[in-house]
Amino acid sequence: MTTAPATTTLLQITAGGCAYLVYPHAVDWMRAYDAAHPPTHDARGQRIHYIDLAMLINNTQALSDAGHVLGVRLRRHSVALIVERVEDLAEVELHPLAPLIANRLAQRWVIGVAVCADHPVIVLDLEQLAADVS
Repeated sequence: MTTAPATTTLLQITAGGCAYLVYPHAVDWMRAYDAAHPPTHDARGQRIHYIDLAMLINNTQALSDAGHVLGVRLRRHSVALIVERVEDLAEVELHPLAPLIANRLAQRWVIGVAVCADHPVIVLDLEQLAADVS
């Protein structure tokens, strides 16, 4: 017996020319990225670690210097994930990964796949990703 995929609202982002989906509740803050003068501390006064999501996932540089940062707060600091674009929220059907596939992935950040505009899009767990890279 198969379970129907759950419909949920996710935030679409672009990094390295690839689209990804993330849960909006995982993003604590979002702002335009200023590479020349990036803030060093968040609103709590804690240090910010900047990570280029395209370099981390695809081992490619972002297509342009302009972009956004998505802030994920951890206990002792924040991780700012640099992305090219942040799109609108999308109502999608989330298809969780089968345990056989999930257990064999090198990173635990991929939690499922959703279909947007007739294309499969990977769903990332930003909280797990931030915890792993910090």
